[in-house]
Amino acid sequence: ARRVYLVSELPEAVRRELPALVISGGSYSSNPAQRLIIVNNQVFTEGSQPVPSVVVQRIEPAAAVLSFQGYWYRVGY
Repeated sequence: ARRVYLVSELPEAVRRELPALVISGGSYSSNPAQRLIIVNNQVFTEGSQPVPSVVVQRIEPAAAVLSFQGYWYRVGY
């Protein structure tokens, strides 16, 4: 299983380069096609890219798992 980090656990160099994302909400469903997260006032689904270097890997009931530079990390919404 892939390790999912908290932002505070990411290496300092990675944290410095993380793009600024404002996560204002999300919605979890047992149907993956109905899951969404609101980032920078836009709606994104699993597999989409809120910014070119960040991918929404998974949307969970109260958090989303994003990836950046090979690291997966969890952010609450």
